[in-house]
Amino acid sequence: MLNPKVALFYLALFPQFLDAENGSVAFQIMVLASIFLIIDFAVHGVVIGLAGSMRSLSANGRVLTNWLRYFLGLVFGGLAARLIFDGQR
Repeated sequence: MLNPKVALFYLALFPQFLDAENGSVAFQIMVLASIFLIIDFAVHGVVIGLAGSMRSLSANGRVLTNWLRYFLGLVFGGLAARLIFDGQR
């Protein structure tokens, strides 16, 4: 509730789904916000579950940990190269 980005999201996105002819606008906002929160909790629950299982895999195996470090280094190196070469255009 105190996050201004979420408030801006609600103010920018919700009005296009509201219709004053279909009843109370406040009730429609509450229904849309509830649906959004249910979906948000489900998605974050899946992400947390997957992160927990990846954590247990990485704690047990040094090979996976090293592979992930090299992969992230490759990703960040690629992003840095893209920034360097895009700036030369």
